[in-house]
Amino acid sequence: MIDTFVSTTQVVALSSGEAEFYAIITTYIEALFLQNLLLELGYDLDIMVYSDSAAARGICRRSGVGKVKHLSIKIMWIQTKLKNKDLALDAVDGTKNPADLGTKNHTIEEHETMCRRNLMHFVRGEDQNDDDQDDDEDYYED
Repeated sequence: MIDTFVSTTQVVALSSGEAEFYAIITTYIEALFLQNLLLELGYDLDIMVYSDSAAARGICRRSGVGKVKHLSIKIMWIQTKLKNKDLALDAVDGTKNPADLGTKNHTIEEHETMCRRNLMHFVRGEDQNDDDQDDDEDYYED
C-alpha cells in the first residue's frame, strides 16, 4: 500500500450515490497523482478504482449528468476517461470494502477480518483507566 486516507468531501451531496460519485472522483485524482509519481520512478501502472455504490458507478459510466442535473460539468471528465478506457472502475462487495475501515462501525471480529484481508494487523489498544486489563486479550493475531 502506497497511500491511504479518510477525508470528508468539500461538496454537499444531495444523495448517497452523489457522495460516492465525488469519492470516486477524489480517488481517481489521488490515483493519477500516484501514477505519475511512480511513472517518474520507472513504474508504469494502470489505475483500477473499486466502489460499492451502484449509483455512483452508474453516474460515472453514463454520458452527461442524467437525472442529477446539478452536477458540475467540470467533474464529468471521468466519463470520458472511462469511455476511452484510460481509467477502470469496478464493483466491490460492500462487506469487503477496505474503505469501510475508516468510515463505518464494525464489530472487533469484522474489523480484524477486514484488516487481515488488506494485509494489515489489527492491534487492540489498552485503556489506561482499566485496572482489569490484564484479564483482557492485549491483541489479536492471525
